[in-house]
Amino acid sequence: MTSIFKIFTLFIFVNVSSCVKEDSPKPGGTNTMIALVDGKHFEKKACWGCLKGGSAIDVFLNDTVFSVTAEDMDQKLTIELGIKSLNAPGLYTLSSRDKNFAIVRNYNSPYASFSTSSTNTGRINITMLDLSKHIIAGTFEFSAIDEKNSAHTVNVTAGNFDVTYK
Repeated sequence: MTSIFKIFTLFIFVNVSSCVKEDSPKPGGTNTMIALVDGKHFEKKACWGCLKGGSAIDVFLNDTVFSVTAEDMDQKLTIELGIKSLNAPGLYTLSSRDKNFAIVRNYNSPYASFSTSSTNTGRINITMLDLSKHIIAGTFEFSAIDEKNSAHTVNVTAGNFDVTYK
C-alpha cells in the first residue's frame, strides 16, 4: 500500500511540475488575422503572390487613419476594421462608418454586408503600435448588422491581428 501511495504521489508531482503556462505569441508582424465569425474559425495570412490574385490581408496607415482587411475566398468572407484616429495603443470603440468601424462581407449567396452601428458595436484593443518597425497588432470583437436586413446580425469574437504596413 505504501509503495502504491509513493508511486501515485510521484506521478502527481511529475505531472503537476511539468505543467508550464505557455505565453501568448508576441506580436511581430506575422501578417495574420484570426477570429470566430458566428462561431466559425476565420484565419488569413498575407499572400503576396497568390495564384488567386492579390494579398489576403491589406493594411493601410496614413497619418492616423488605420484599416486592415482580411479576405478569405474559400469561406467567401471579408473582415474589415477601421480606426479614424489611431495615435496610440489602447481601446477603440467600433460603431458607425463615420467613426471607428467593422464590416463583414459575406460573398455566399445571397450576398450580405454587415456593419457596426450605433446599436451594434464592438471594440479593438491596439496592443502594439510600432511606428519604426511598421507593426500594428491588436484584438477585436464586435456585433454587426446586415445593411439591407436589420433582422440579421453577425457576431465576431476572439479576433486578433498582427500586421505590417508600408
